[in-house]
Amino acid sequence: MSERDFFRQQGATTSFSKSGDGKDGKFSAGVLRNQGTGASGQGTVLSVRFKAVAAGAAEVRLSGAQSIGLGAVAPAPALPAPFAVQIH
Repeated sequence: MSERDFFRQQGATTSFSKSGDGKDGKFSAGVLRNQGTGASGQGTVLSVRFKAVAAGAAEVRLSGAQSIGLGAVAPAPALPAPFAVQIH
């Protein structure tokens, strides 16, 4: 898992954290933009690389996301639908 460019817009510095080893199929990540302006628009927040351990069906889903706004409560972002993966 690695941080991508969305929160680094206009040369902003960020703090990226991650936890979990993925052995239970779960992990978490966080990105904090270290300046007083927010990021907006479209971009990639993080990338995740998976390693198959066996053949079969699997599902990948984002189970939660939380936005923290600048001086105001930010609405929760919409979560994408899960997607199915078939390993041969």
